[in-house]
Amino acid sequence: MRTVWYDCNPALGTFRQLDEMRTLATRAKETPALEMTFRRLLPKPVGQFVERWMPLDKWDECDAAPDLASLRGQPCYAGLDLSSTTDLTALSLVFPRPEGLMS
Repeated sequence: MRTVWYDCNPALGTFRQLDEMRTLATRAKETPALEMTFRRLLPKPVGQFVERWMPLDKWDECDAAPDLASLRGQPCYAGLDLSSTTDLTALSLVFPRPEGLMS
């Protein structure tokens, strides 16, 4: 990869440091929203790329049914985003945990 990075970025080592490029590559793997930024530094066409804010495998890990009985009587904050014409309507419910962790 290092040779490709130098071929695509002739100023690598002067304008942008190799360590910075490595860090950006690692962060782009972990944070899909940064993937587009990193891909612009490579010789592949970017085109119409959909930015994601969460890796799909992490999203799939969240596929667990909540324990509704444990939430009964707990404080809850609701957020509602109403659609206008072409977007989606969304309702989010947040149940804060005393220890500050969401589970």
